[in-house]
Amino acid sequence: QDRTAMNEMVCSQMAERFELPVFEAFLVNLDEAQCDLINDYRAAKRMERIEPGEHFGTRFLRPFYTADEYEDTFGPITKGNVANLRKVPDILGFDSPIQNGDRHCDNVGVLGEDPDRLSYHIFDHGHAFGGRRWDAQSVQKRYQNMQPVSVFCMITSAITGLISLTGS
Repeated sequence: QDRTAMNEMVCSQMAERFELPVFEAFLVNLDEAQCDLINDYRAAKRMERIEPGEHFGTRFLRPFYTADEYEDTFGPITKGNVANLRKVPDILGFDSPIQNGDRHCDNVGVLGEDPDRLSYHIFDHGHAFGGRRWDAQSVQKRYQNMQPVSVFCMITSAITGLISLTGS
């Protein structure tokens, strides 16, 4: 009944088709020993444990930081050091039709070796389509109720993107 892996795979593939900066997606089957290793990390971050079975994964790339981790480690990210800044409005606009209200600085990645040529990459679409227990009726109802919200979000994201590009 948990649709998280499906949300992740579908949204990653959609983002790829829209030419958004997203990591290559995989479904992986984790055994108990692999989960134990991952759960040690998750416990340190106060995240919930995962169980053996199919999980969503991405290709591991270095150096990678979440936007929050990057700023905590190296200082602020500025519009001058992000190579794909023009993709930000597209990223924000993409979250509206997939119904992802969970885009924050812990699920936007910063990738790059040169601190003056970083790139944003999106991940974590687990909350798309209403979360991890959606069904066809709940998604359809959310779409019927969100039409005015969707237009507002897309316009707002475009304006936000323009502001970030112009620095105004």
